[in-house]
This record gives sequence, C-alpha cells and structure tokens, in this order.
Amino acid sequence: MSSSPPLPVSTASDERSIWRDTDQYKFRKHIIDLQQACNNIPEDPKLHVPEDWHGRRPSSNDDGRVLPFEVEERLSNDFAFLVANQKDAETVSAVALEEIVEPPGLIAWLAANGGVQEGVVNALQAIFSILEKCGKRQLHRTVCRDLIFDEVVALNRDRINGRLQSKNWIMPGYLGAARREQLHQSLQAFAQRAVPIARAVGAASLERNIDDLCLKYQSVDSSIKDTDEELQSIKAAVKQSHGFCSTPDGMRIEETIASYGLDPGIALQNKHIRQVDKIGRYWGLCEDMASTSRRYSNLFKSIRLEIVPRYRPFTPSVVFPNKAILCHVHAEIQLVTFYGLHPEIVKIKPRVLGVSKAACYLCDLFIFHQKHFFISKTHGRLYHQWNVPDLKEFSQSQLLEYRHALAMMNDQLQNSLATKRRNQWRRAYPLESWQVLRSGFPTSPLPSSVGTLISRLSSPIASAVTSSTMTPRARPIDPSPCPGYEANNSSTHNALGSLYSNAPSPRLPASSHLSSVRKPHLVSSCHAAMPTQQRENLSLSASSIASSELPVQRNFTAVSPIRSRIGNMSLTFETEGAVQGSVAIARILDRQSPTPANSIDVDALKPGEVKEFAREADGENVVLNLNHSQDQSTQITLRWL
Repeated sequence: MSSSPPLPVSTASDERSIWRDTDQYKFRKHIIDLQQACNNIPEDPKLHVPEDWHGRRPSSNDDGRVLPFEVEERLSNDFAFLVANQKDAETVSAVALEEIVEPPGLIAWLAANGGVQEGVVNALQAIFSILEKCGKRQLHRTVCRDLIFDEVVALNRDRINGRLQSKNWIMPGYLGAARREQLHQSLQAFAQRAVPIARAVGAASLERNIDDLCLKYQSVDSSIKDTDEELQSIKAAVKQSHGFCSTPDGMRIEETIASYGLDPGIALQNKHIRQVDKIGRYWGLCEDMASTSRRYSNLFKSIRLEIVPRYRPFTPSVVFPNKAILCHVHAEIQLVTFYGLHPEIVKIKPRVLGVSKAACYLCDLFIFHQKHFFISKTHGRLYHQWNVPDLKEFSQSQLLEYRHALAMMNDQLQNSLATKRRNQWRRAYPLESWQVLRSGFPTSPLPSSVGTLISRLSSPIASAVTSSTMTPRARPIDPSPCPGYEANNSSTHNALGSLYSNAPSPRLPASSHLSSVRKPHLVSSCHAAMPTQQRENLSLSASSIASSELPVQRNFTAVSPIRSRIGNMSLTFETEGAVQGSVAIARILDRQSPTPANSIDVDALKPGEVKEFAREADGENVVLNLNHSQDQSTQITLRWL
C-alpha cells in the first residue's frame, strides 16, 4: 500500500465553488502582500489549548469513545513525527486516529504533503503489528518497546543522522552550500556559554551530561555508514538524548533544564537543545506507545493503516514574484477534506490532527475557523503556495463551512496587512518543527504562592533561572551574544520575577477567549540594556504601556502579554496557562514612603542572583517595588484572576 496518483484539486463549477463568495485572486494577493509586509511571519509560534477548542467545537457524538483527549493528541502527534523520515517538505505528515466501536479497534489515517512512501507504510504496519501483540498480551511491554524502537530507528536512520549533522548524512541539494556544524560541536559551544551561568549545584551535572551526550554523538560520526556499528551508535545516541531531556521518575525537559540552573524559557529556544529533545523523542514515543497499547488493550487489538488521497498542484493566476507558482494542499488540509467528504463512514470522528511539525499560518487559520479538529501548534509562517481543494463532490454543509472559513481568513489577512503596514516591526524566522513538550508522566506542580526574582546579565546570555516550565511559543532565542553587541557591564541589570502555580503549559490561540482552569503563573520581567532584537525575542506579540499612561491596570495572558518601558527598564508581564493575570503599575516618586516587603534595588542585583518571595496564604496579590533610580520606584501589583 502506498499513495495513489494525486487527485484533481479543482473540479467544482463557479456556482458550486468554495470561492464563490471570496475572490480567490484578491485572497492570494493579500497573502503575497502580507508576506512582503511582515517578512513571511505574520504571527508568533503558539500552542493551542484544548479547552478553547472544546468550547468552539460543533456538537459531536462521543458515545463509545475510549481514548482520553490527551492520549489521542499525544499518539497522533507521535505517529506523525515518526513517519516524517526525511528533511524536506514532501514528508511533512498529519495523522488522525479514528476509534472503531464494533469490533473495537483503531484506524490511523495518514496524509503527507508529497504522498506517503512505501517504506513508511511498511514500517507503520510493522509497528501496528507489534502494538497489536502487546495489546493482546502476547508481548511484554519492554519487548514491545524495543521492537518498536528497532522499526523507528530503521525508518528514521537518515533523519537522525541529519539531526546530528553527522558525516554519514548526505545534505539535500535544496540546502545548497549551507554551513554544516555537527550537533556535538554546537552543544559544546552551548555548554561553554551556559555552564558559567548555571547554578553551582547544576553546573557540574550539566557539563558532565553534555560531555556524555557529545561522546555518543561523536560515535555515530565515527562509524561507517549503513553498518550495524552505525545503527547501534544511533540507538545509543537516541537513548542518551532521551536521558538528557528527562528522568526515570518522569521529569520533563523543562524541569531538567531548570534543575541545571538555567531558564527553560530561554534555553529551550536554543535550536540545538531542541534538536536533542527531538532525537530523544524517538525513544520516548516507543515507551509511550507500548504503555498505551497495554492500557487501552481493547482498541490496540486491531490497528489498521489507511492513506488519505493527495491532490495535484495548482497554478493560480496571481504570480509571485513575477513567475508562475505551484500551490499545494498540505497534509492537514488533506485530512480535513477527507473527513468532510466521507461523513458516512465515520462513527467516532477523530478530534485531533497530529502533525510532524507545527502547522503553517494558513492551515492553522483554516482549521481554526472550520472548527471540527484540534491542532496542537502553529509556527506562524505564511506560505503563498498554500491551497485547499475545490471539489464538485462537496456537500452543501461542507461548502458553507469552507466558504465561511475562507471569508474569515480573507478578513483576517486584510486586517493583518493593515496592521503590519502601520507597524513595521518584523519577527525572526521561527523554529518550524519544535515539538509540544508535554510529558505522559504526572509532575508535581509548584505551589501558586511561590515566586522568584532573577537578575539577568546585561548581555543576551541566559542567566540562572527558575524550576518552572515554559513551553516554546515565542521565537527562538540563542543564549549566545548577538553579533556586534558588547555587554555594557555598567548598565542596569536585568530582572525577572515569576509567580509559580500548577497551571498547564500555554496552548491558546491569541484570538480566543480564555477560561480560568487553574491559577495563573504570573511573570514580570525587567531587561534593561538589551539590544532591541533580543528584547523583542523575549516576548510574544504584546500590547504596550507607555510611561505617560501610569498609573495603569491591565489584564494579560500567556499569548497576550503586556510590555512597558519605564525609565531604563523594559518590563514584560505574562501568564503560563489558559488563564488571566492582572497587573497594576504606578510610579512612586517619594522613596521615603512605606514600601512592601518585596522591595528590590534593581541596580544592586548581581548577574544570576535569585530572590524568592511569596504571597500571603490568604492574599490575592503580590506587591513589588522596583527601585531603579536614585529617587524613583515603580510599584507593581500582580493579581490572580
């Protein structure tokens, strides 16, 4: 079984077209204009929150459903990740897991941008056969895990070599003369920057673990390509990567990084650390699949693979830049279209579209407005080669849904274009294939009353941090100094205050409403004397507060932070989790007036210094005084909503 020939992408008449109410030429022209206005990045990367999607989701029959939402999300993302076995756009994949009621079982619907290759089909069928045996208790879970791992590594051997930048990897021609630095070299350079700023208790462990990791990576590089020696070296490197990012008791990469005394919110934006996590995932997903097959054994006694049809490229009349372009139907849209065309064959409709990499800006918008599926993440990048099928087979309800989605998208493109033309700020290119770092293991959340104040270096180098978790939803931040920038040691030190809670990682679209599920994790950060680009990299698209507006009170969230520039301080306030926080900011000109217990002299903070504070057990807020000049303080009141 492999992909059949691609189907025609446009067969509908003008009257039955999904473009009847939206001018396709203008729609695509808006895409091109927006690309030029925002450097192809109209929004920041973000994670979506399932609770928000459940609130927007059309009514659906969930009778007989077995898999919890979180398990369906994790499994579908894992399957999509492991089948994207090459570094190219053709293998970008999407997976939907459909539960069968009678007899119990699973169907994995698989789509890929360029069609599904025979090797991928064979590997998945072998993995499904192993999982079925484990579900029937014919295999021990550890044996199941190891057998799956054999299949996963065999399928992704070249992909892992590419992630390692090993000499055994043949770089694709489209990368041209791209600079090639092996991952172990990049990690050693990262360690040289990170170890000096890690807490003393974590520095030695960090250095030792990176050294051990680099040795495993070097053994892959020194092996002979396509030999058993190389295969065993790759397996050892994958397991070592997983061990670096997690612990046997379920600690996640965010907590592991924090245990070294580094800020997860900054260290995890480093693309080399992200690469380690992705390499380790090849082992972690095998463990998780083996456990899940036993836990939901009824479903896993029968697993079937089905391939979703792909579509032919389409050449629109609008050109960019002054040449014909081919537009493609992405894997996520292939799945959405398939389920719209075949409602009669589905008893329990999948809720999640698992993806091998974050969805593009247009896929994310279309799926958001179409409402039937949840997708975990978007990297926020805009592609003018995007397309959606326009078929005569569409039902009337499907036509109405697609027309509505395209109209809403067109409005948003125009609004974004108007905004970008007024504000010329441009984002850096995002990491498109970062993963959703959610563990299958329970963690012990920190109490919501605990907080920390951290001084940062005046250069962009990451300083010591908290044990909180921060998920990747902003642009990549490399802890190395920006080119051409020298730290001004006499300038005001940077400060970051964090209030911890047991809030989940933020997974919320910026345009949606928030529902308070848990108490928020409030973060205020002051980072003076930083280059403009680095300050922008530390936060999302945020509303700003000018000094002239003080005193002021605003609400903020994980995806809608508040930024304020006061004197020589730049402050950012945000939450972690799908909840809201509130900040009130006021100037205190009289330094002799009574001050709260949490009073901090910003100029006196040392690089890497950590100060902890706590709100009262019966209190609703924390009050901080930041003394940042000889005769002026700023009072900040952070409140849980």
